[in-house]
Amino acid sequence: MFSSQEPQVCYRMKNKTRHKKSQTQTRTKRRVKSIHGGDTKSSIRKILLDKFGELEYMVIPEGTLLYRSSPNICDQYGTHEKIMNNMMKCGDTGKTGIYMGKFAILAIAMSLEYRTMMEIGVFKLNKDITVSIGKYDYRKLHIEDYFNLVDGETKFNRDFDRELYPDENLSHFDSNVLPLRTKKYSSGPKIKHLLSDELQTELMNSGSGEVFLNETDAQHLEFVKAYRFSKKITPDELFKYMKKNNYPFHLENYIKDKIVKEKDC
Repeated sequence: MFSSQEPQVCYRMKNKTRHKKSQTQTRTKRRVKSIHGGDTKSSIRKILLDKFGELEYMVIPEGTLLYRSSPNICDQYGTHEKIMNNMMKCGDTGKTGIYMGKFAILAIAMSLEYRTMMEIGVFKLNKDITVSIGKYDYRKLHIEDYFNLVDGETKFNRDFDRELYPDENLSHFDSNVLPLRTKKYSSGPKIKHLLSDELQTELMNSGSGEVFLNETDAQHLEFVKAYRFSKKITPDELFKYMKKNNYPFHLENYIKDKIVKEKDC
């Protein structure tokens, strides 16, 4: 999720349950049929936004702590200059910036997911940051590029192929990103979430999630501290501790129980 272990810096999201179409969706479908094939681009845009909703925003306040894992936090993120030198392009969205976790468990669980003990960096925002809600909701800015109306149906444009417009490189928050226990690709993706459904819901309702900061907003990110795991801790030992203690969400628990200790940079 929030690691520089691999070049791909985008992370798995919890699958969303498909619900039956609401009356509003049904009405939207009828409206699509009535104008399909003859209306302007702006009319198509209006229909799509009626269905998917307008882009929404939230403020992450000054002083918020964020977390990220890395094999060596100090070398990669220990100064503001180093943070800015580690802006990366996301293969999922095409956006450029840096991913963080709003709760420590998202970064800690990376050592389980990749079966390699990594370090944990703590960062702080020195300014209120306005972010869009949803990893892929930036598409709503130019929604007519991403979706087609085909025989009255809304379908994702799989022929879409262009670089993002500058206004699409939005910072975002997404609460659907959850810690994983395993991720294997040897015979196709095998994803196993770390938490039970009940704990996943509790984590999301507590305000946890993925925070992506573009290069402009990352200017307001300060490095605070680095932590490393105790030498005796392996991925298996970490999992045993987390399971025994009901998967602590916050870094303070791991510090108190001497699972991690502060590292000087």
